[in-house]
Amino acid sequence: MKGCNRASSPVWGLFICAALAVLYVCRLHADNIGGLFGVFWDDEGAYLLSAKNQVLFGAAHFFKGDRWQPELLSPLLHAWALLLITSADTVFGIRLAAALHALAGALLMAWIACKHFRSREAAVACFAIILLNPVLFFYAHIGLAESFQFLLFAAVLAILFHLLQATTRETLWLAGIGGALAGALLVSKVSAAPACAGLALGAILCLRQNSVIRQKRLAALLF
Repeated sequence: MKGCNRASSPVWGLFICAALAVLYVCRLHADNIGGLFGVFWDDEGAYLLSAKNQVLFGAAHFFKGDRWQPELLSPLLHAWALLLITSADTVFGIRLAAALHALAGALLMAWIACKHFRSREAAVACFAIILLNPVLFFYAHIGLAESFQFLLFAAVLAILFHLLQATTRETLWLAGIGGALAGALLVSKVSAAPACAGLALGAILCLRQNSVIRQKRLAALLF
């Protein structure tokens, strides 16, 4: 990873990370662990129902009295499902996407650790610890929005980390991208509202710290 200590990471650490990553994409057709972590066996089917109906039968809702509209509760998941669900296999594509979202989020968090500690070993440890989280592993094997939320959250954190050292010009477009991703996080599921509030506070603190750093640099150049 760019910006990290060039010392080679332990082979065993890389092996563990690779093995964990493989586990995340294995047996995606297996039944989920219903009843754990507040998710039950029918949640996946309920949230994907409209998308499956649309793909398989051409209509998300068959009668006006259908009041269950998961596409309004989790619109980004619905959009992903429309792209990934097929008539031949209604779960594999969306579950594979969930697993890849979790892995990508863990990689972004590992990048932050690498940049902060200037150590590849820190990145390897961060990646492994995140993937060992049983809740993340569980959500990465079902077609729900949480894995995508994790990826969006990690992406915004990476942007906030970069904001600390950004120039004035970089600050503008980084803030715009971060705001768009935070908005997507909120739209992905309403339950992300507290996380979005925390990210907004973090952005304010990062921008303030960025201003302090630039003022110190300017003072050092002048005096």
